[in-house]
Amino acid sequence: GAGAGAEFLKRFSYFKKLISSNYMKDEMDHVLIFFSSYIDFVKVRNWMKKSDMDYAEISEYTKDNKIAKARDDFYHNSVHFVLYTERAHFYRRFQIKGIRHLIFCQMPGDPGFFTELCNLQ
Repeated sequence: GAGAGAEFLKRFSYFKKLISSNYMKDEMDHVLIFFSSYIDFVKVRNWMKKSDMDYAEISEYTKDNKIAKARDDFYHNSVHFVLYTERAHFYRRFQIKGIRHLIFCQMPGDPGFFTELCNLQ
């Protein structure tokens, strides 16, 4: 309903401020951003693309060669952010090395994923 849309816009506005003010500095690199909602993932990805941010993405729709490149670029600090969906984690359980900062856009639908994601690095 309309309430959900307004809630999303509030959350997205807060998220953009948080990233822009706290996570763009060089010392705040290696940021993994986790999404339970694919719609939120797409919204943030489009915003980052439009804002010319250096990021990689891992979703359930990302091809294997792009996933390998995303993981390698993230580990070697070629990209500042990696966007990671819950469904990608559910189906593939990727080992993502180099995480220094972890942002949950929403809490995982599966409570066990919280611990798994905190222990990924």
